Amino acid sequence: MSTGGMTMTISGLDQATEEVRVAVHRGVLTGLEAVGVVAVKDVVENTRTPFASMPPAVATGNFANSIFATVTPGEMLSRLLVQAGAPADVYADPLNYGARAHMPPVNALLPWVKLKFGVEDEKSALRIAWAIAIKQRRTGMRGRYMFDRAAQVIDPEAPSIIERQIAIALRAVEGGADVASA
Repeated sequence: MSTGGMTMTISGLDQATEEVRVAVHRGVLTGLEAVGVVAVKDVVENTRTPFASMPPAVATGNFANSIFATVTPGEMLSRLLVQAGAPADVYADPLNYGARAHMPPVNALLPWVKLKFGVEDEKSALRIAWAIAIKQRRTGMRGRYMFDRAAQVIDPEAPSIIERQIAIALRAVEGGADVASA
């Protein structure tokens, strides 16, 4: 799930010692991991709470529990990706961005209908699932923007989180001590 990006420029690294460059890189990666923790928390919260007069995006915790962050380190470019894991990754985009009008598979809706509406009877659950499928065929599905809303909150905070982790890593180099990150 990609909602944008952030670029940070660190001046003067070309004149820094190898030890300082390594510390800065370690600080950037630790900072990205910290940002990822906050972003995952925000996406999960957005998934579990109502939005724009719509109920929560999911009926069970399967989707919310599948959200994770991955940091991919690079020499000049390191990346943070927050996404849904399998099998929820299949419906992450439609939940986040919405879906055009289409007829979803009714049988795929049955487990959700049973949980969401507390329906035990197969025939009643099938009727509700059909009604939902017909509505989606006519109108599509509005997006919940769980990832986008999380990005709007974390993007302004991310640089200061990363800067703090760089400072911690540099202090560890200066003092020669192993400093735990905040």
